Parts: sequence; structure tokens; C-alpha cells
Amino acid sequence: MKKYLSLFALAALFSSFLMISCDDDDDEQPTLYGAVTTVNIPEPENAPSWFPIGSEQTFYLTLDNQNTLYPSWINSFLIGYPLNTGCRAYATYYDLGNNKEGYTKNIQLIDIRNILTKPIYTLTADTISTSPLRGTAPIEIDDAWIGDDFINITFDYQASPGSIHYINMIVNQIDGPTINPENGSWYLQFVHDANGDTGTRRYSGIVAFKIPDNLTNVSNIVIGYDDFEGAEQSTTLSYPGSDDDTPNELGGFSDQTYQ
Repeated sequence: MKKYLSLFALAALFSSFLMISCDDDDDEQPTLYGAVTTVNIPEPENAPSWFPIGSEQTFYLTLDNQNTLYPSWINSFLIGYPLNTGCRAYATYYDLGNNKEGYTKNIQLIDIRNILTKPIYTLTADTISTSPLRGTAPIEIDDAWIGDDFINITFDYQASPGSIHYINMIVNQIDGPTINPENGSWYLQFVHDANGDTGTRRYSGIVAFKIPDNLTNVSNIVIGYDDFEGAEQSTTLSYPGSDDDTPNELGGFSDQTYQ
């Protein structure tokens, strides 16, 4: 997986600096990790809508390889931040070393940013009129990987400031079969609906799509998209993905709105 200089983590780095800058000791400071994770709550029916601050947290994070992170300490400025169970989020944290029973790692959560998380939609004759599922605006994939049963994509697109665009992944059952039994490939389309906007300013973003639980007989996922030159491109991912536990530092993403 490509690695990127993280702007998502700037707030976390700044707050971390504030916490350690008053310490005049020469002790080596712990490593600040950054990774795409999944937010999970053991009892979804009792799920709070924000990050709870207390001695016993009611949520945990899952890494791409499904190792679990228990946040025994949470930065206080996260109080009130939306807690979206089952969704992807970029977390920055310290590994506290003393593992929490039932979890892979015990962490100090410094910062977290929600990632747009969506299902993979199916395009049929009944849904072809739904514009966001048939978007034809250009879009380019910077990086794509499978982690914790999600397809994760960093991408570039063109827009006007303040406009709202739609980003989706679709199974196109109109144009032909979507799974090739001969090579085990599942064909998807990564689509962008500009919502009538004709702006050409370049923006970056990240989105995650949940892979269906019942996906079988698939060894590769092929994702097609139309680039800025109007040419058809594709990227192929091995399924179910790797067990890589390397923290994935993301690139800088704009404040542009996409859904």
C-alpha cells in the first residue's frame, strides 16, 4: 500500500506536542501511530452518538488485519465527536504496551476523523434512473486497498468550492455479468456524480465501501473508473486482501463536500 504524509493527523500532532512540550526530560517520546480503522461497539443497541470520556470506554477500533485497539485513554477534546459504529475512521494513537484483556492493543487515542463509509450499490433496470448510481464525471484513484472487509479508496476529483458531489461504488448488472467464474474476478465501477457542477478545481478525498458478507468465488476485485482525460481505467485488488499491520498514513484531504 502507498504511504502518504498525513494532514488528517495534524491536529493530533499539535495536541500531542502541547502535552509533551512542557516535559523537559530527555526521555525518548513514544511513537504516534496513524491508521485507518473501523469503529465497533459491543452492544450497538446501547451505542452512544458521541465519543464517551470515562474510565471504561464502550467502543473499540479494528485495524485492517482485524487486530483490535482498546482506547483506555481518550484525548478530552474528542468529547462530543460523532461516534459512527461500523464505519471507517482515521485514528492517531499511542500504543500503551500493557494490553487490555480481550483486545490486541491498549492505546491512548489522540485524535480520530470519520471516513465516508457506504455500501456497494447494485445498478439494475429499476435503479438506472438514480443519478448518483450512474455518475459519469471523471475521477481518479490514487490508492486502493482491502482492509477489515472494506474497499478503501483515496481519490482525486474536480469541483467548484462549496459544491456537493456524490461518490459511489456500483455493481452494474445492466451492462453484463459482474463475476467471471473463470478467473474469479468481481467487476465494480467507481463513479462520480458532479451534481451539475462544472468546476475544475482539483480536490482529494477518501471513501470506504463495505464488502458484502456473502461474497463467494471471488479472488480479485476489479474496479473501473473514468479518469480526467475521459479514458477508462481500472485497478485490481486481491481478495480478501493482506494481513499487513503497517500503519497507513493518509494524504491531505480538502474540506470539499462529497457524499
